[in-house]
Amino acid sequence: MVSVLAFARSRSPVIATAVAVVVVLSSCSEINPFEASSPASTVSNGALTSHANEADVAFLESMIVHLRSGQVLAASALDLDAAAADELVQLARHVTDEDASRITQMVELLEDWGRSAPASSEVPDPVEALDGLSGPGFDDRWVELMLDHHAQAVVLAEAAQRDGVNREVNNLASGMLVDLGFEMGRLGAVFAR
Repeated sequence: MVSVLAFARSRSPVIATAVAVVVVLSSCSEINPFEASSPASTVSNGALTSHANEADVAFLESMIVHLRSGQVLAASALDLDAAAADELVQLARHVTDEDASRITQMVELLEDWGRSAPASSEVPDPVEALDGLSGPGFDDRWVELMLDHHAQAVVLAEAAQRDGVNREVNNLASGMLVDLGFEMGRLGAVFAR
């Protein structure tokens, strides 16, 4: 892993950070999604059906927007004009499917709590940085953008675990951290070639 980190550091600070996050996540053993939640204020507006606080709601709202943005980025690798490497196309399909499932789950939680999901119009378009690129140039930039995107998701998920109290949100964040570490490892391996 050190050689991948050294390579990544020489290519981009974003890549180095992302690979370092993977190393840290892979050695993290203190995340316990089944540990009892600490007491905190609960969501007061809406029909709350389970114990949650504003950090739980903020995570869901922020992550929905973030995942929708990631779906736009992933879809760019599926565009035939991009001529993305087969491995990136497979990863993009995986990310799209996983994120769609998570978005549905997050929207349902918010609705259970009497909250609305953020509108799709709030989603930033991350693909402008890919305009005019194809083949290996597209691949390198796409991997860089996706690693940065995943690193941002790690920050959101860790905040949910640290500040939230809802067990379902905590489990969702824990599962995302595992998946993000795996995907970042795959992206780092592709970038290292």
